[in-house]
Amino acid sequence: MNACVRHDTFTRSLYCFLSLAKHERKTLQMIESERLYIRPANDGDHAFLYHMHSDPVVMRFILGRTRTEAESRDYLAELMRLYETHKMGQFIVFEKKTRQPLGRCGYSFFMGQEEDGLTSFYWGPDALSDNPDREVVVELGYTFARESWGKGYASEAAKAMFPYGRDVLKKPTITSLINQNNAASLKVAERNGLTRGKACRILGELSWVYSAPSGA
Repeated sequence: MNACVRHDTFTRSLYCFLSLAKHERKTLQMIESERLYIRPANDGDHAFLYHMHSDPVVMRFILGRTRTEAESRDYLAELMRLYETHKMGQFIVFEKKTRQPLGRCGYSFFMGQEEDGLTSFYWGPDALSDNPDREVVVELGYTFARESWGKGYASEAAKAMFPYGRDVLKKPTITSLINQNNAASLKVAERNGLTRGKACRILGELSWVYSAPSGA
């Protein structure tokens, strides 16, 4: 992706964010850390999301397959719906120095039910809607473009999202659901003080529930 396009995307999105009414900005915050800006996604982020979603290595533990361009547009539309209805969703992560997008990080709904002795989780607020006893988890997740791996961005972004979970979403506990074979994401969770809990399944694959107090 062209760096100039990335910069223009950041500038336009920052202008749109600052143009929001004050009460809207208070909820859909732009978050800063030492090296990162983290802000809600908008229509201009489709190209970057598709860049990540079309990489089979990136998507190995996210969906188990790549997303098409149309599916990436649908995913972005769902994010924007979640912002409006639940004040949560995945945010886009930018490097401060270059203003280039690196990945996404934020909160998502996962719905669970017991299957073959373990809780199986499915993405989205409407998942398992016919099960009145479904387990509802608001999960902190992170996905980064492959060229951004190995630089500590995921750990930094995830930690920066803790206060949003506590202060905006009013969650006393931060929870992440992580495939047992996803060594990099397991390290991110442990680095940020999350501890391993029960086994579960995501996409039919064995995973762990990690959690920590949101004030940690």
